Amino acid sequence: MKRAKNSQRYRDPLPIGVTALSPLSWALAAAAMAWQFWTYRPKIDEKFRVYGPDMLFLWNHGFFGKGVLSRSEPTWLERTRRRVLGQGSPYTDEEMVAQRRKARTQFKQKRKQLDELENFYKRKNDKAGLEEVEKKRHELTLEQPERVQIVRPEDTELVVGSDIQQLEYVQLMPEEVLFLQLLDCVRTKTDFVSLFRSLASREFCSRFLVYYYYRTLGWVVKSGLKFSCDFILYERGPVFQHSQYAVKIATPGTWLETCSMSRVVGSVKKRLILVFVRPPPDFDQRVKCLTDKRSVFALLNDFMLDEVSFTRWSAGRERE
Repeated sequence: MKRAKNSQRYRDPLPIGVTALSPLSWALAAAAMAWQFWTYRPKIDEKFRVYGPDMLFLWNHGFFGKGVLSRSEPTWLERTRRRVLGQGSPYTDEEMVAQRRKARTQFKQKRKQLDELENFYKRKNDKAGLEEVEKKRHELTLEQPERVQIVRPEDTELVVGSDIQQLEYVQLMPEEVLFLQLLDCVRTKTDFVSLFRSLASREFCSRFLVYYYYRTLGWVVKSGLKFSCDFILYERGPVFQHSQYAVKIATPGTWLETCSMSRVVGSVKKRLILVFVRPPPDFDQRVKCLTDKRSVFALLNDFMLDEVSFTRWSAGRERE
């Protein structure tokens, strides 16, 4: 049920209108697409921030950005309304994960105590005590933790009238802003070429090229800072499945650093992808001559990009 609901909510991979190829639907879709193209386009400020309804629109249509007060999806307002005002219903994914982790920790602590008690009764050969431990273990498996509502004194400052003041916004990566500008589906104070020139460096152009490359292949690309890499890749999006790949743009360094990074991403069930990007030899001169999108893509076209899947060799697993 939840998977079907998510598939319906996140059915559009990009914030642009997609219409089924049916003559019957053309007339209805034309008005909606015209309104979206001419009237509604999310606004991004000069610091790559998005506010209000535009936050959820960009998240629901391609998982762009990150809520600064949430793990990923901007759910702070919904969570705070539920906690302070008691409004709203089903819990957000972030809250469900936190509750599961807390319940799992408590369960392990109680199970450890019962195991120690069981060993004690075994040494004493106390059958009555062992039966009591078995009874408590059965009760533990049936136990349902209760959710405790916590309202802090400072929460009253968030209440404005009968609602909660919205403090959250979505922060976009520069690569995401440029990609959305290419789709012409957002409003910004700076045009694509001017923004690209202001950010242009060998490192940033490499990052944008890698981001653009995987986005055009259909991957959902998110920041990999949490896992010591540049990007992480989702097949459909964060709400559907675990990210399987971590992308790192290869830079001069030691194998020790690469192996350390591989262990970090391996501990969270990801495979490390090393991307080697080589800029053209006349990069510095050509950056100064960028005048339009064609010249930008001509520059990016001359970059060389290769990707390698890196796996840490383990003697225990690889021996014959």
